[in-house]
Amino acid sequence: MPQLSYAEIVILVAVTIGAVTDMITKKIYNVVTFPTAAIGFLLNTMSNANHLEGFMMALSGWFLATFIMVLPNPGKKIAFGDVKMMGAVGACLGWVKMLICMFYFSLTYGLIALILIARAIPKDQIKGFWLVVKSWLSVGVDLSGTVDTTQVDEARKAKIPIGPAIALGTYLGVFFDKPLMHFLGFNSY
Repeated sequence: MPQLSYAEIVILVAVTIGAVTDMITKKIYNVVTFPTAAIGFLLNTMSNANHLEGFMMALSGWFLATFIMVLPNPGKKIAFGDVKMMGAVGACLGWVKMLICMFYFSLTYGLIALILIARAIPKDQIKGFWLVVKSWLSVGVDLSGTVDTTQVDEARKAKIPIGPAIALGTYLGVFFDKPLMHFLGFNSY
């Protein structure tokens, strides 16, 4: 098990709390996100020999995480508690490790959304739904009139608590950052 820094311990505790509250109440509270980001700024500033460099690392992580979470949010599907939590991840871990966490977050969030949509397909409609997807992908024919997609549309529009995906992505980013970077060819990481 790798030696964890104080900032990593703080963010792992915070994302765990955020995931639990998001699953229960569909909210990640400011009482978790703001102090976590502030502690991340403080720890990175104080733990780096060049305090300004540590502060800039935390600031760039916070800003980049916030920017990435807000940018592709056309229908306001991502709540700002999720944005602030990912900003706290960036403030605690810096921009490089935050991007690794964002990569794992994207994978887990996509998987969770796919599972929830797949679960919404009625059992008697699975074959017809697969035919619609297959025909649309292969020849571009729209057969959606032959399948009742109301339950799938409702599942697609439902709010998904993102806190658990942020937590899982952060855990994977903290514990599996080196294997990912080596897989991608960054052996000096």
